[in-house]
Amino acid sequence: MKKANYSMIILKEFVKTDFKLRYQGSVLGYLWSVLKPLAMFCILYIILVNFMRVKGDIPYYGLYLLLGIILWNMFAEITSSSIGAVVAKGDLIRKVNFPKTVIIVSSTLSAMINVIINLSIVAVFMIFLGVPLTWYLPTFFLFMLEMAAFAMGIGFFLSAIYVKYRDINHIWDVIMQAAFYFTPILYPLYQYVPASIATIMLASPVTQSIQGARYALVPHDHVITAFNTSYPLLLTIVPALVSVATLVLGYRYYIKKSAFFAENV
Repeated sequence: MKKANYSMIILKEFVKTDFKLRYQGSVLGYLWSVLKPLAMFCILYIILVNFMRVKGDIPYYGLYLLLGIILWNMFAEITSSSIGAVVAKGDLIRKVNFPKTVIIVSSTLSAMINVIINLSIVAVFMIFLGVPLTWYLPTFFLFMLEMAAFAMGIGFFLSAIYVKYRDINHIWDVIMQAAFYFTPILYPLYQYVPASIATIMLASPVTQSIQGARYALVPHDHVITAFNTSYPLLLTIVPALVSVATLVLGYRYYIKKSAFFAENV
């Protein structure tokens, strides 16, 4: 059997197993993949709109918020599930010789499939609210891929480090809590953040991906992204380069450390 076919078979089985185990034993099963982000959205929408008045003058703020939550959840799921993925498959690694990169790639694909399912909620929102489609719509998937590449690169790093240093799981939890509020998920970027700080935030592939995906569905001047005429070209290039560099460096680090996985997990 060719190595490529062998890898694809293992990848397919890993993704299928992940989905089966994720909601195994629950009454609603796969519906939880839709209900969890929807429940989070409802709670945050009520608090932000009715009590904190964060909405501002953004049209379709509910869609703006929902997209931010869904894409952030994808980033969080890829990175967090990757951390312990190698250790969780320790028995298999010691017994079977297979490409170890498949472990992280399967976590990424699983999260992306979950996002595609969640996008059904976004489609319903758009139909219900009468949001018109624009020519920017195809770029939505490009921004989603940018975030996935960045998250997978981080996942490669974290999973390889976790094999030896188990504290990385707790450290990453703290980092993610801070990053959630540093990313414009809940609030309009330039309405609540000084321009100098907003520029720094836009250098993040996560921020660019979320803002770009929002603009692809609901173009608006307050959704600052690469499509705005006043948007600096450098702020378009830097996050993309960071995303690619993180993926390449993370992959190389993971490959280097994978030679010692069997004896350390």
